[in-house]
Amino acid sequence: MASLADHPSGDRSLLAARLTMALALLLLCVAAASLTVGAASTSVWQTMGDILAGREVSLRDRVVLWDIRVPRLIMGCLVGAGLAISGAIMQGLFRNPLADPGIVGVSAGASLGCPRHVEVLLNSSRPARQRTVQGRRLPVA
Repeated sequence: MASLADHPSGDRSLLAARLTMALALLLLCVAAASLTVGAASTSVWQTMGDILAGREVSLRDRVVLWDIRVPRLIMGCLVGAGLAISGAIMQGLFRNPLADPGIVGVSAGASLGCPRHVEVLLNSSRPARQRTVQGRRLPVA
């Protein structure tokens, strides 16, 4: 890979382009591995071959691949992209390359909000007359 010494003007655009391409290729490799690895012995390559050849794909293979592995892969990519974007925004907003969620209290707010949200979700399945928060009954309208 090229280093900064190779660029007397300090232009790192070629280095950034190469790094971006390498990371995109790595993402594709990891995505392919994610589709092939799991508790079920479903082969993504065999399933895709069956689909392209017009052969019938077993119900188990369809469920494992399309209902479990592909949504998990897509959600992982979206969550990772969201975290990357929010981190870049936070670093740009504070003009600090070492900015983290603890600077503005996001971590503390999440540690407060997450248990509250779980408590509300757990109580939402109960009838309205039995809903409580920390042992106290909620008013029922």
